[in-house]
Amino acid sequence: MSQYSPYSPYASPAPLPPAARVYGYAPLDGLVRLVTILILALLATDVVITIMDIVVTVSFPGLNFENEAEAGTLLGLGLAMIGIGLLSFALVIAAAIVFCVFAVRANKNARSLGAQGMNFAPGWCAGWWFIPIANWFMPYRCMTEIYRASDPQGGFGWSSTAVPGTFPLWWGLWVSGNIISGVANRMGFSDIPEIVRASTWLGLVGTLLLIPAGVLAIVVVRSIAERQGTTASGVGRAVSPYASFGMPGASPYGGQQFFPPRS
Repeated sequence: MSQYSPYSPYASPAPLPPAARVYGYAPLDGLVRLVTILILALLATDVVITIMDIVVTVSFPGLNFENEAEAGTLLGLGLAMIGIGLLSFALVIAAAIVFCVFAVRANKNARSLGAQGMNFAPGWCAGWWFIPIANWFMPYRCMTEIYRASDPQGGFGWSSTAVPGTFPLWWGLWVSGNIISGVANRMGFSDIPEIVRASTWLGLVGTLLLIPAGVLAIVVVRSIAERQGTTASGVGRAVSPYASFGMPGASPYGGQQFFPPRS
């Protein structure tokens, strides 16, 4: 019966997944919080703009600028809507940038956690959003691949993993809401008052679709972050017997650890 000796050589840790050396693993908590804040702020501005549109349509159906009192009220509402619209535009840009950063980082994380055979490179998880036509379906494929590739089993087995129903529901609401809102915006530039009024109500439909889409987008990024956090904890324990030291990089005994333990 062999006895333990403090002078016996330590077993070499399991080798790192190749992608772990290239990309490394980074927790997504900060990006998730930022995405959540920006999306909620954007949804709030959309709701305010929609309410103001409805107020103008219902209260001033004739848009009579000859009445000074009415013209002053309309001018005030118009200026307020322009200001909120500029804020909304800034939030759209900020949310898009952070969401893309999240997708790229999450893709790298999935690779570093051992997923093999992924179809989308990290950079394309952002790039597909800016390619016409393709941006109606490719970003969704990127996000679903990231979720599936974050499977705790790792390797190639992730390809058969199902995604939660929140993913297709999020994307369906997002696409339909944007299409309807785009049509409403074009109708709003018409010279025919009836079409302009109709655009307000159509825009309301678009907003009612985009609000749950925004909430589900938050659910999607949170589910990916949580899944990767769970997988990372398991991979960290399996790959490095030195994880208890909490030291990144080389272990004190010559091996390499995957990443420091999560607190």
